[in-house]
Amino acid sequence: MLDNPPIEHLCKHLRENHDEDWMFEFVEYDGIALNCYLPTDSKDTFVIIDASHYDILEVGSKVPQGLIDEITLTLEDGLRIYVGWEGTEMPDKWA
Repeated sequence: MLDNPPIEHLCKHLRENHDEDWMFEFVEYDGIALNCYLPTDSKDTFVIIDASHYDILEVGSKVPQGLIDEITLTLEDGLRIYVGWEGTEMPDKWA
């Protein structure tokens, strides 16, 4: 994966709190995006996320609204954690 803490935070959250079978791949989607999907028989279990603005770009029809909301919150948390960390005077000291 790219060095992208908010995206890494989301991937870890999905695997640890939902299903360890979640798969992730970077794809071209008017820029770099992350395709999050479950390897199921249904091709409609996916979420595509802009890898730089952290917006959800596309969602498969088999993804429940509750999970979409949770993904949005997790991305916001990951960004807030990253920005807060980088905003400290000495982020290397606290690594």
